[in-house]
Amino acid sequence: MGGRSCGPHTPEGTLVIVLTIRRFLMNKSSPSRMTDRHYDDLARVIRRLGAVPSEAQLSTMSAMLRNGVSVEEVVHLQRDGEQPHPEKKEKLSTLKKPCAACPWRKRSSAQDIPNFDMELAERLSDTCPDRQGMGPSPSGRLFACHQSKEGDELVCAGWLASVGDAHPLIRLAVLQDRLSPELLRPRKNWPSLHSTYHEMMAKLRRTWKDSDE
Repeated sequence: MGGRSCGPHTPEGTLVIVLTIRRFLMNKSSPSRMTDRHYDDLARVIRRLGAVPSEAQLSTMSAMLRNGVSVEEVVHLQRDGEQPHPEKKEKLSTLKKPCAACPWRKRSSAQDIPNFDMELAERLSDTCPDRQGMGPSPSGRLFACHQSKEGDELVCAGWLASVGDAHPLIRLAVLQDRLSPELLRPRKNWPSLHSTYHEMMAKLRRTWKDSDE
């Protein structure tokens, strides 16, 4: 006779998940801000992953759920290893405010950006929410400042303050203290910024076309 399966969808697997979370609850480091919904979502993540996570993984996953990362995003990050290692605490580099030629500034134009490349700008759509407000993907790139040097990229300050909080990797960086949440909204005396990628791109297409006439 073959042995019985103990996968995540079997009664035995469900018991393992319950015992795993119970052990996490008994740990002194267990977060106090976890609600019943958070624990339900944590169970769903474990079931989807099909493996019993370590204490460090449980802590990371619960922190992501508490900070608004969806079950789908947590599963994706855990499976694909996109999230930085818990012990790897490099800060994300960015300018203190949008640079003078930042495309997210409403008063900037394509002509203001050195070596502007429309094709490259079009490819940056995967760094921002789409027209339905969905995305970006947990594995999506970050929108880099055009002043970045190759191999030493800066995250665009205008993008961070406009739509950066929609990116799962940015939310993860905040909860890991690798990025200040203060950078996710415009500060006092900042220039007016575009609220969406599509609004910003419409401006760039218009001013880029004007430069060719």
